[in-house]
Amino acid sequence: MKSRVLLGVLVCMTIFSLVGLGYAQCTFPDNVSEAAPVWVCSDENPGAVAVDGFRYLATGSAKASKIGAYYDRDQAAVNARNRLAFRIETQVTSEAKNFLAVYGVDQDVADQYNTKTSIQFAHVKLQDCPILATAQSAKGEVYVLIGVNNATGRELAASAMTSSFRNNRADLQRRLGDKEFDKMQSKISEIENNPDRVDDIRANKEPGTEYFRDPNTKELVKLVPDTKKKE
Repeated sequence: MKSRVLLGVLVCMTIFSLVGLGYAQCTFPDNVSEAAPVWVCSDENPGAVAVDGFRYLATGSAKASKIGAYYDRDQAAVNARNRLAFRIETQVTSEAKNFLAVYGVDQDVADQYNTKTSIQFAHVKLQDCPILATAQSAKGEVYVLIGVNNATGRELAASAMTSSFRNNRADLQRRLGDKEFDKMQSKISEIENNPDRVDDIRANKEPGTEYFRDPNTKELVKLVPDTKKKE
């Protein structure tokens, strides 16, 4: 009886230790029984990791070689940059669509616009994508986390928004009318002069409007005042 109780205690302690190490949250893809830093799984769950000062993040990996750790890390970074290019294109396109939606552009129309808008990842220089973290599994796979800094990220988002606007200027004016089109054009000018202003749009914020953050989606939701007359 005592041995069974002791065994149960040991099992519980083992499970607790694994959870504490992050086992339940993330494991190395090449060795699923081994706990990994949570950022290793950030490609599957982008919202799980945030690094101050970096707008877009991605991970990459490479098998350990006999050449050395620096080479292995560089190879993993090459893999990460390929993933980062896709991540940036996806997120920046989403931000450009969000910008159009603020001014009443239907999402289907926004999709048509943005398929024509090329995100030039080639303009992101290598030094703008530093290695932020490294890890290695027991089986030898090397993992890295890289990111694009906030300044460069804002420039990419601003470029996508302005390109989407300018490439579809005539159609936008026809769809929106002069008043909304002029508002959009004014905001585009602000963004071109100061890419930091893209964050106002990213958060869906409008001056003088109250918001709350949805606990499930983590998105900002506008509070609409009740304008119905009380009986």
